[in-house]
Amino acid sequence: PMLFLNKMNLSKFNMQLIVLCSMVVGLFGVEYILYFVTLTSYSEYIYEYQIGNFIGNAFILLVYNFIFFIVLFSMRDQNINLKIFFIFIVLLNLMVRFPFGNRILMYFSIYQIIFYPYFISQLKFISVDFRIACYIFFILCAYFIFMINIGSGGIFPYTNILL
Repeated sequence: PMLFLNKMNLSKFNMQLIVLCSMVVGLFGVEYILYFVTLTSYSEYIYEYQIGNFIGNAFILLVYNFIFFIVLFSMRDQNINLKIFFIFIVLLNLMVRFPFGNRILMYFSIYQIIFYPYFISQLKFISVDFRIACYIFFILCAYFIFMINIGSGGIFPYTNILL
């Protein structure tokens, strides 16, 4: 999807529809996604693990999709940053219950470090209180997501005084 990113011109309605459909498929259609994985050589590796918890994954998707809709309605133009964030949200929605889906999503989730400050800097026309609320909201979301994913997949590279 990244190769055609500059040529992608979707209306806000189409982006909303794609995000909502991908959320439904990711939450309720994980068996279909796993069926397509059986066509690859990774099928034995995937079936050794269970799919993610429905309620916990649905909550994470609600948080991320809520952030996406705030961003979509707050930004005036569709630039490359919004398109990359859109691709990340669609892939997150599709792979949320997928075993070890976080490993693939890490490539896009690192982009959030760049995107969220960019988004807040684009809110010049909105009040300072809303911008501060956005700062606090994104910091709390980042901390929450970090605490959920800590040690995920048995990978825990280091510890520090904050943990």
